[in-house]
Amino acid sequence: MVSIHVGDDAITVRLSAVERLFSGGRAELVVPLAAVCAADYVERPTRASVTGVGQAGLVVTGVVKIGRWGVGSPVSRFVSARRRIPAVRIVVDEDFRRQFGYDELVVSTPDAAAVTAALAVPGDPTQPRGPAAGSPEPGRADGGTGRPGPCRCSSRQGRRPVTWWCR
Repeated sequence: MVSIHVGDDAITVRLSAVERLFSGGRAELVVPLAAVCAADYVERPTRASVTGVGQAGLVVTGVVKIGRWGVGSPVSRFVSARRRIPAVRIVVDEDFRRQFGYDELVVSTPDAAAVTAALAVPGDPTQPRGPAAGSPEPGRADGGTGRPGPCRCSSRQGRRPVTWWCR
């Protein structure tokens, strides 16, 4: 089973031997907190509405999904979802997507609520945690001002593009 650790500057997802087969042999997936656009708690992660339909991986309908989902769609997801175990959905920004190979991670873990809370900005649980507001950082959507601006995160749900607002 997958384990997730939220550190001071990155999220580390450690994969089991089975998940490694479907992740291109990677033992862990590391996402810098600065690259996280959104983090959501998912109650029922094996639903097609969460993962999408095109897959390259293991699926036992309604029980387990492991591998790359979203094949043939604009959103590519690494999924390790199990029935009756909630998941965390982590959306990464566009710059990191090219390097990472996935737009989103959907990972089942018994402490999904705690991981989602750890990724939230203190005082605003709807915003993902990232660098401190006002820190001048090149590539930030807000230009380092700390004011909300359009994040570089986008997705296509149906025919409409969706853009998240983040700090």
